Amino acid sequence: MIKIEIFKNANGDVIGFDCDNHGDPIVCAAVSVLVLNTINSIEHFTTIKFDCDLDEERGGYLSFRLKTKPTDKTHDANLLLAALNLGIESIARQYPKDLKYKEVITQQK
Repeated sequence: MIKIEIFKNANGDVIGFDCDNHGDPIVCAAVSVLVLNTINSIEHFTTIKFDCDLDEERGGYLSFRLKTKPTDKTHDANLLLAALNLGIESIARQYPKDLKYKEVITQQK
């Protein structure tokens, strides 16, 4: 089963996520495309700094966190992360046995 935690600040902005990405091949591929495209898009189309750690020995675990607090300058990154969240929610509704999705609200603004 694929497990994803989406981290949001107190304002509802997505500020990061953790993904343990193994399970059904079709669901795994869909999640992988969304996650990797989001990270690549943030890196390519914005100047926002982030931390991204991948641990293949742990079964494809990936952790992503924005280093910058949400402001007008982070709008594009926030939009890309919101699109990721929408896609993950959609997959989780269609494949509830294959994808465990959880939102975590932090106290950070």
